[in-house]
Amino acid sequence: MPTGVYVRDPEIEAARRAKISIAISASMTPEKRQRIGDTLRGSNAPWYKEEQLNTAGYILVHCSGHPRADGHGRIKRAILIAEQKLGRYTYA
Repeated sequence: MPTGVYVRDPEIEAARRAKISIAISASMTPEKRQRIGDTLRGSNAPWYKEEQLNTAGYILVHCSGHPRADGHGRIKRAILIAEQKLGRYTYA
């Protein structure tokens, strides 16, 4: 749905969100919520891997202190290998 075209009533929208959150919380037991929370934290999280493949096919390596790292602290592995061979950082 295009944004800005349809004006929604804030009260109706708040009621809709409240119904959704109640339905979700009612279907989950505290044990299930804890188990899901444990799997999505720290090194167990699916997005916290040493290497990831991006949509362009590049392998991204977690290197948060690198000057060319993206907002998530990842950099292309090919860039790291080239910098290690050169012995210095490369700049685009």
